[in-house]
Amino acid sequence: MERSKRSEKEDLKEKRIAKAIEVVDDLSRICEYFYRKGVLDGAVCGDPVEVNLCAKREDDNTTFRFLRDEGGRNVPYRHYLGYVQFFCSKIGANDLRNAIAFIPGQRTFFTAVCVICDKYYRDGLLDGVKIDFLEAKKYFNENPRYSRHNRLIGSGYDNTVWIDSIKYDCNRIFLAQETLGKNMGLNRLATYISRSIRNSYDGWKYI
Repeated sequence: MERSKRSEKEDLKEKRIAKAIEVVDDLSRICEYFYRKGVLDGAVCGDPVEVNLCAKREDDNTTFRFLRDEGGRNVPYRHYLGYVQFFCSKIGANDLRNAIAFIPGQRTFFTAVCVICDKYYRDGLLDGVKIDFLEAKKYFNENPRYSRHNRLIGSGYDNTVWIDSIKYDCNRIFLAQETLGKNMGLNRLATYISRSIRNSYDGWKYI
């Protein structure tokens, strides 16, 4: 009986770890999507001044905004989270989508997801405004599942390095916000990423 209970607990732990890995993998893909969407929107706009007003706005990463959608205005958290969920469905990031839809009481965690998505969207805007629309459109469409992580400018990343860079950005934004007395949960998201990987594979080996 004790062995059976222990086995059930171990099985449950393994299932939770596996699910966490899948959510982190989906997070890596949705960040890639937001970056490429930013590239496309920046190229369509073509105006560095307008792009900078959106991408470099001094809000300490506490607001959400698209350059072209929603009239370029700030988007409320719930509304923006709906965009994240919709885009997850679009690219097949179903584990993260389902977590957003069916796990209640996790506003801090999902706020952090929104913040990091917006961060990569801003990065994409700044790179996309430097190229023409056709090049940006080709770049946006060349990776339909958003599982390859090639920057528009510079080299690409394998999935391990890409996820590690997301965790780094989460920690960096958290520390910057903390000094201003703000906390949007980026430390919690970074911890989730770290534990998900560490509890499943040796070190940071992800694939």
